[in-house]
Amino acid sequence: MGRTIPSYRLALEEEAKAWKGFQDALRTSDREVFENLLDQCRLYASAGSMAVRPKIIEAMFMTALFAHHKMLKEFSSIIQQIREEKTALNNQLKEDENSKNTSLQP
Repeated sequence: MGRTIPSYRLALEEEAKAWKGFQDALRTSDREVFENLLDQCRLYASAGSMAVRPKIIEAMFMTALFAHHKMLKEFSSIIQQIREEKTALNNQLKEDENSKNTSLQP
């Protein structure tokens, strides 16, 4: 006898195909974020295979999850930008301090 229930990974890909209409309705820039969300699902497919997948209000959960995921990516980008600016400012301050010290030496 063959296996009648598809593996979680196959079911995940079928589910991703079922959300294609949702993805297509997103703005072009948001489609990449949505694809990244699906990639996260693929990344944790082994753990997901152990979970029971609910059927009710699936669309509500997906849209809420997508919105939170998008915000998280935006916040991460802002944090990275702030870190880079801080590093650049610290380097500039060190350079300014070093040039002051060398110009004050007799």
